[in-house]
Amino acid sequence: MKPDPTARPQSPRRRPHRPADLAAFLEALALTGNFALAARAIGRTKGGLYKRRARDPAFAAACAAALAKFHSSPHRGRGVRSLQTG
Repeated sequence: MKPDPTARPQSPRRRPHRPADLAAFLEALALTGNFALAARAIGRTKGGLYKRRARDPAFAAACAAALAKFHSSPHRGRGVRSLQTG
């Protein structure tokens, strides 16, 4: 039997978030306060991390803590330039 040429190809299996990637993301989020920049810092899209936050209460709490750390820092925004250029 020949494959159907009109069938959509199966999407590739998604790469799971490794603990080291999540730790690096949370560190970048605490430095920048920006989900998109922090996601880019680990080579991921913000959409995938937003989905993880929505389904994983522990990760959601860690994101909230990272953002709180950013907002309480007197040096807010200083990490943004280093993430954008590096």
